[in-house]
Amino acid sequence: MKLLLILAVFVGVLIVPIKIAAHSVGAQHKSVFSCVMAIIASLVAAAGAKWFLPFGPGALDLLAALVVAGLVYMAALGTTYFKGIIIASVQLIVTLLLTFLITILGGGSIHVLF
Repeated sequence: MKLLLILAVFVGVLIVPIKIAAHSVGAQHKSVFSCVMAIIASLVAAAGAKWFLPFGPGALDLLAALVVAGLVYMAALGTTYFKGIIIASVQLIVTLLLTFLITILGGGSIHVLF
């Protein structure tokens, strides 16, 4: 039962916004499988960029992740770089909102995020 709940949250929070964004910008590859592979590739690429280019905490990390994820979405979903940046921005906003929500609901302090 817990596995189904985790899977439903994963689909609802990560895959659906990226799929909607891919449809909105007119990407060539809009299937669920393409979106899942693009999400996984963008997470791996952003982590690799952080490892190779250690900017430190803050806005530069987010900017580097946005640039790299835009490239990955461009390649994986068959769209332009600008549209890939838009899709990556959707992923970034959803991730930040989810982190904020988990922090608030978990009773944590919001200043930890910044």
